[in-house]
Amino acid sequence: GDTPPDWRASMYYRYYYSHFETEPHYGVRTRTHKLICFERLNQWELYDLTVDPCEMVNQYDNPECSKIVQDLKEEIVRLQTELKDDIGDRGNNPR
Repeated sequence: GDTPPDWRASMYYRYYYSHFETEPHYGVRTRTHKLICFERLNQWELYDLTVDPCEMVNQYDNPECSKIVQDLKEEIVRLQTELKDDIGDRGNNPR
């Protein structure tokens, strides 16, 4: 029941395409939030998973969430660098 001291604080993920016609996207998830980028649509989504676990209310444009958005965008860049994810890859060279 205890969280190990080296437990990840965030997880990066990326969908190149989907069998369910989901737009390609990437994002980061923490215990409390999820930030998603739909690059081809130039659209971002932020969800507060503590109050909205079904991800129904996009909080990205909420001024009260601007610091969370900034921090999670920095975390995306950090994880993309760490994982050597080529953001220009369109699915033809996934790692």
